[in-house]
Amino acid sequence: MNRAQEWSFVWALADSAAEFIKPDVHVRLCAKIGAGEYDGAIADLLVFYANGRAALPYEFAAPIRAWIRGYAGTDREPVLLRLYDRIVVSVMTHTTAQESALDRNRFGRLGFAANGRSR
Repeated sequence: MNRAQEWSFVWALADSAAEFIKPDVHVRLCAKIGAGEYDGAIADLLVFYANGRAALPYEFAAPIRAWIRGYAGTDREPVLLRLYDRIVVSVMTHTTAQESALDRNRFGRLGFAANGRSR
């Protein structure tokens, strides 16, 4: 995942949690992202989802695993993997063709194919 993909990804991930977090927490998260602290913001969002406050939308599962693979062999990798293991991922539901197109467009901007792999 390159820096531009990471930027798009972290904003989309923050948007996915926005309805579940307090406004002041969301503002701090947005400030962190705006300051370029993408890794810290993604880690904060992993903690949020790992604490079971909401299920992670299924379309973020593969990109998060790809992001964590960027830490392979580092001290952070096992910590991030433990967090990810605690996350409940929402069940993929059947969508209409229009909804599928919306997801493709959103994640196409992120640089991910529908299968979660980087393009």
